[in-house]
Amino acid sequence: MLAFVLGLILGLTPVSSQPAAHLDTLRVRYATLEGWDRRVRLAAWDRSHAAGGIYADRGAMQRWTRAMDHEYDLDLFTALPTPADDASFYAAPNGVRASAGSITTGHFATETELQVAVPLARRIGLGVRLVQQEDLSARRGAVELSYLVDVGKGHRVGARHSLGEFKSDLDAELVYRYTGRVAAEATVGRLDVANNLIHATLVPSSYHDDTLRVYDTTPYWATGRVSLPLGRVRVEATGGASPRSRAAVRSQTVPEAQFGYDSRFAYGGALVEAEVAGGHTAGLVVGALASGLRTGTARRTPPGIAAAADYAAWQSEAHVGVFALGRWHALRMEAWWAHERRTDRQDGRAFAGAALNSAYSIDERWTWTRLRADWQPGRRRGPTLGAEFAQSLRSFPAPGDRLEVRQVLAFFPYGPSRRLTARAGWRFSPAAEVVVGTSVDLDLDPFLERSDRRYDGAHVRLRATW
Repeated sequence: MLAFVLGLILGLTPVSSQPAAHLDTLRVRYATLEGWDRRVRLAAWDRSHAAGGIYADRGAMQRWTRAMDHEYDLDLFTALPTPADDASFYAAPNGVRASAGSITTGHFATETELQVAVPLARRIGLGVRLVQQEDLSARRGAVELSYLVDVGKGHRVGARHSLGEFKSDLDAELVYRYTGRVAAEATVGRLDVANNLIHATLVPSSYHDDTLRVYDTTPYWATGRVSLPLGRVRVEATGGASPRSRAAVRSQTVPEAQFGYDSRFAYGGALVEAEVAGGHTAGLVVGALASGLRTGTARRTPPGIAAAADYAAWQSEAHVGVFALGRWHALRMEAWWAHERRTDRQDGRAFAGAALNSAYSIDERWTWTRLRADWQPGRRRGPTLGAEFAQSLRSFPAPGDRLEVRQVLAFFPYGPSRRLTARAGWRFSPAAEVVVGTSVDLDLDPFLERSDRRYDGAHVRLRATW
């Protein structure tokens, strides 16, 4: 299916360096939360391909699983694009990019994204987004299709839906977009549109799909984002929510295997940036951002069922940070600092499917630092060089000898993570490049057996826009 859609898109896409006016994204930015927004949105849409599946104990976002080691977050931090990279990529109507970063000796975390705008008629446009994600939180290949009609004066209306392996996971929404001095988008839709038709009316054979899920409270979804320029200052905000939905889940072959399932999530973020200096050879942009999300799940055993499944979990994140983006001739510089609070709680009386076999409440604090410099020649093609320092520091505000903290650290050890990364690449044009990087460990992970190993992984990035 992915290959067919990709071939169709490339065959229809006009070769042009100009944006497709009928499918403009939010206004061109120096940095943006759009990459973060899209990752959260995809996790909410495509839950069946998250680690552990749709009923996994860590909720829709799968932010934390037992397979992740102490440097997993730093590995993604190093390999994935920055919000400044996202702003450059999403400014073009068409583009493809891929990132692959080492997370273990034998495995990469990969993310590939293709976005294409295809004019179908004078006022109608098709937007296609393909995402391939393989890491320790999900393994998915997702397709998102949008159909927008230009109704004049910057207003567009239409629909968007997912396309994937599981029929019961298809999602659909109505879309309104405005592109003018202010750029904005609002959506409202329904998750798992065909679920009850399949599981309550058609009822699949237990040979192919033993588990049935019937919603008592349908999962709905609403999102919004806005970009507002105010002279040299730009304000961006984004967010979305799905109120609590309820479903009855049961096995067709094991009568005692049934439970009620609740799920909910919400997220939001804001960014402010200001161009404090600008010119032909030099410039400086400073800004601040904040984001947060909360997700929760619960299983409840109905009366008369002896096999208890009562369980509830909540996860939340709050992230605040500042950044500076500078350029001087061929030199590009980025500085990012952020503080993050994560909370993970669970309670109940049946933890067989949970990461920890007990009730617990853990609060963590993370501090992130990233200093990056890249030399990019002004000519259309040629070599590029870069260097980056990255650091993640983790702490627990509660005493570290608590039982649940010790249980978490038993498979997710604590330690400061600092690394220095060198990059080299080649620019085929200002809109296309490939970059390879390798990192060295600056703290040597003294709590691990191999504490003398300096090599700290490698990654590769590819980007092309048109």
